[in-house]
Amino acid sequence: MKSFFRTKHAKMLMVLFCGSGILVALNWQSIMFAFAAAMAEKRPALLVDAKWNDPSSARSFAKKFPIGRPEEELRSWLDENGFVVDDRRMTASRTLKGLPCNEEIFISWTIDSSAKLLAAGVRVSEAGCL
Repeated sequence: MKSFFRTKHAKMLMVLFCGSGILVALNWQSIMFAFAAAMAEKRPALLVDAKWNDPSSARSFAKKFPIGRPEEELRSWLDENGFVVDDRRMTASRTLKGLPCNEEIFISWTIDSSAKLLAAGVRVSEAGCL
C-alpha cells in the first residue's frame, strides 16, 4: 500500500502550502496593512457621509438631530458612540484611530429654554496621517 505522502493529493497539498507560504513571505507588509486597516476604528453610522472640514456634508446627522429634537436624544447618542462631552460648552469630541489617517470628530450644539436643539453641527477633520 502506498504511503499518503507519496500520493498525488499529498503532493498537490504540499505545493499549495509552500506556494501560500511564499506569497505570505513576499507580501507580509501589505497583508499587515490590510489587517490593520480592517481593524481600525470606524465612524458612527450617522457620520459616514461627513467629509473632512465640510460641516454641511453630515446630512444623516442633521436629519437625525434637527431643530426641536430633545437635547437628551443627542446626549444619549454621544454616550453610546464614545464621545467625550463638555457640558459647559455643549460640545463633544472623539478621536478615531484609523488607517491611513486618524480623524477628529467635533460636535457642538445649542438649546432653547426647554432643552430642545436650536442647532447641532459636526466637523470631521484629519488628526494625523501615516
